Amino acid sequence: KETATNLNKILGDYEIELSSDKQDAFISSLIDHSITGKLEPTLLEKLWNYGRFLIAASSGEGANLMFSSGVFALSEKPFYNTLMLDGSLERVYFAASNSGIKNVVENLADYYENYYDDLKKNSMRLHGARGIFIPNLHTPNGQITLAKTSADVFFVSGAAFVALIMYNEYLIDGDIKFLKNKVLPFIHDVLYFFEDFFKVGKNGIEPYVSFSGNSPLNFYNEFAGRGAELAINSTLEIVLCRELINIYLSYAKEYNLSKSDITRFTDLLNALKFEIEEGDYYKEFNHPAMVENYISPNVCYMMPLVYATGSELKKENYNLIANTAFKKLQSPYKNARTLSDIANILAITRNGECVGVLSELIAKFVKPNLTFSCSTKFGAPNLFNLDVNAGVTTAISNLILNSTLDSITLNTPNNLTKFSALLPTKCLCDVSVEFITKVGYTLKIKSKKTQTIKLYFDKKFKKFKGTAIKTFDTKLGEATLNLTENKIHSIVLN
Repeated sequence: KETATNLNKILGDYEIELSSDKQDAFISSLIDHSITGKLEPTLLEKLWNYGRFLIAASSGEGANLMFSSGVFALSEKPFYNTLMLDGSLERVYFAASNSGIKNVVENLADYYENYYDDLKKNSMRLHGARGIFIPNLHTPNGQITLAKTSADVFFVSGAAFVALIMYNEYLIDGDIKFLKNKVLPFIHDVLYFFEDFFKVGKNGIEPYVSFSGNSPLNFYNEFAGRGAELAINSTLEIVLCRELINIYLSYAKEYNLSKSDITRFTDLLNALKFEIEEGDYYKEFNHPAMVENYISPNVCYMMPLVYATGSELKKENYNLIANTAFKKLQSPYKNARTLSDIANILAITRNGECVGVLSELIAKFVKPNLTFSCSTKFGAPNLFNLDVNAGVTTAISNLILNSTLDSITLNTPNNLTKFSALLPTKCLCDVSVEFITKVGYTLKIKSKKTQTIKLYFDKKFKKFKGTAIKTFDTKLGEATLNLTENKIHSIVLN
């Protein structure tokens, strides 16, 4: 009873209901159906709920934070208790925020705050830089420790990812104290690290990376032979740095931030103007000596492009991101993590093609108990991976609804003729949505502040009515909404 009460507090009121037709069917039969490339809505609903349960069960009272591999129920230790910042931690914590699980990201922020002095020592002793550095692989049972490989020591984007996770939580929750006391100071110290990490080149314009980095596990020559594990000018580091600068500067006047910091961060932002596109794809590296390596299974470098709040991610770039994800999909080394990341990317950028990737993921890696195995070349236990379940939870959420700082996109997933959901968004709105084929959407939007947002929807809907509508264009599939704080706005599209 106590466990159930704690779980309910953490899970909150958010839900997705995709089907009630086969709730009592054997899981194995639902999984078998995915081999055909189709997904049973009942299975998606169960996976969404189970991913949230695993997160909640790993973050109750007595547990400060979750682990990417394994799960423990409220007070028990997991069987494989390491944290990895090259994708695993990100999948779990973005899923926590984006599916409405409470207080989990705050626990993560508190955890790293307890070791802040160590993070500063890491930065100076390993990289000769100010600010903070969190190693890719570490164990939270005692002190933060480093792994022995260069890939872990020189993966320098971990703290930046944690900062982006914290900011994403603020966008959904709207806690001003959390923003002022936790998020902005953390971003500030991450930017101090990047200030010393990036150096301006001899021509005064073209920057270069002063220390070698790692964009994670995407070695710039042959992956199968391991090759060189270090690189310079990775897209991951550049995009994360630019995104965090844009976030920090957006609050400069409101919170009277240091003018000296603002000037220097602005100069760094202007210097980091790399061309990260190459034809129809995003480059992973931005240096002529670095050769693109699409055979690597890791797509972590595209995460900031997808989870950015809007300054680095534009809708006009969605096709580039999706194309790059499909390029990675051809890797013979792809695993469950690869597929869950690509499913997330496509759920946001090219929604209709997400279901096929989820089908492949489920057919190859999901077990009858709904957990995912993730075979690996690096010797980790091949049991199950909480991060993959969490990644699938986020992908299913994004199949229906995704958002940015100032917009909400409603999706009509392939293979779903009816669904309902209540989900949070990054623009401080809780959105209740019901969709029925040939009838359309019924929406109820409750905003936590008075604001104007964009609403994007399927162009096949020609009628748009309800409160809060400022403008709408069915040819473009978009509307502008004026939302009033704490008022429920009803909208119908058909």
